[in-house]
Amino acid sequence: MADPNSIFVRGLSEFKRRTLYANIVNDRAVPWYTAYITRTDPFVDLDAININYVPGYENVILDSNSLATKKTEQLTYLQSAYNTGANIVSKAPLYLLFGAVIPIGGMAYMVNSGIQNFRSAARIKLHEEGKLFESYRMPLLLEGASRSSDLAIESMNGSEPEEYLADGHGGVQTESIKKSEKGSAKTDAETEDAKSEFPTLALTDDQFYMIENLDRLGIDKYAVHIQKASHSHAAIVVRTTRAAFTEGKIVFRHWTERFKL
Repeated sequence: MADPNSIFVRGLSEFKRRTLYANIVNDRAVPWYTAYITRTDPFVDLDAININYVPGYENVILDSNSLATKKTEQLTYLQSAYNTGANIVSKAPLYLLFGAVIPIGGMAYMVNSGIQNFRSAARIKLHEEGKLFESYRMPLLLEGASRSSDLAIESMNGSEPEEYLADGHGGVQTESIKKSEKGSAKTDAETEDAKSEFPTLALTDDQFYMIENLDRLGIDKYAVHIQKASHSHAAIVVRTTRAAFTEGKIVFRHWTERFKL
């Protein structure tokens, strides 16, 4: 989809304005660097940075020209211990919930898989016999347990620490492609990385190549800091009317104010 000759890129290039919004934290479905199409992640440790917000958007929308800067002053031992303790306490109920959900959800998933396997074989037999059969749907209890299990797995995947390139710069394949296309010894993205305060993520060469191709489309990128909800993937689109999701309305207002036909 990121190939410059693909129908997807050609279709995106037809729009007058291309905009994306990406959660900087607590998005268990889409990592920051995927959503923002970027090579760095300044938001691994929020206590170590100063976040720069756009005035008028209630500390939700970040300044695209300067998302964050590293703090020059070091936290004291007490401040660091307090922040660590507060973080553990705030996430403890979530970890306890996942500890209870994973065994139940896993068992429900296995039971449901067996049921669906049996039903699939029965449907194939009926189809081969040319008989009609009624549609069915997964029992609500099993469906809910399966969804909870998926959520727990998402959270565990999101807890994996990020890795970085040793030299802070990006991909071999990307550089060779650029050399052949433009005769440049260094990519624009690598030059940008060199100026960045934050290290380059250890992505694959294909991922670096995709980032460069998509950046050429001229996408307006906006980082979003959802603070009232722990599930920012749902909050950014105001999935429900929960009070904790109201920050998503600020994102929607920001988008509508820049919308062009």
